[in-house]
Amino acid sequence: MSIRRVTVSGELYGVEKWANVYHVDAGDAVDPQDVFDAFVTFLTGGGAGDGVLLNCPGTVATGTVGVHASAISWQSVVDPAPPIVRALNLNGGQNTGGGLPVDTCLVISWQTGKAGRSFRGRTYLPPWHSNKNTDGVGRMPSAIDASVTQLALSCGQLLTDLSGFLAPLVVYSRHLGTAQQITGGYIDNEWDTQRRRSKSQVKTKFPF
Repeated sequence: MSIRRVTVSGELYGVEKWANVYHVDAGDAVDPQDVFDAFVTFLTGGGAGDGVLLNCPGTVATGTVGVHASAISWQSVVDPAPPIVRALNLNGGQNTGGGLPVDTCLVISWQTGKAGRSFRGRTYLPPWHSNKNTDGVGRMPSAIDASVTQLALSCGQLLTDLSGFLAPLVVYSRHLGTAQQITGGYIDNEWDTQRRRSKSQVKTKFPF
């Protein structure tokens, strides 16, 4: 078992930092660049479904990008050497004003063949654009079903691509020191909250 940490990172609205951390089980013969290519397809599309970034705000104002992916890195979990890094310059695909708040996101729930918290994974995605939100009579605000369906296809494509490169996506438990291969998962259309995302957000106070 050779667990590698793959981290995709960038900026939100030019202020906040964001990062999604994944783990793959990849031996020394695996080329990290192949793994990077699989994740870039996951971000930008071109596979079975739309890429993650298609749903995110792009240029929301002059000089301001809503969601920007700037780097992807590869590093061994055990006895880590300096990471291998590929610079990215990828923006969200919805180029109008209307991005959702930085702490509002969809969550991918990854599943393995075992039950329990140590064998499940979650990925909090960068914020989507408000045009991907829907509501109505008898319905709470939620992500548009068609967009979530496309994202689920992209998740399946990522699993297939990584397995093809002999670097399957896994859930790694630091507590147990073990990893289980991800076999599938799901995404629900409920907006979730990742509160740690708004540490640097510029705020305006209105006294009364």
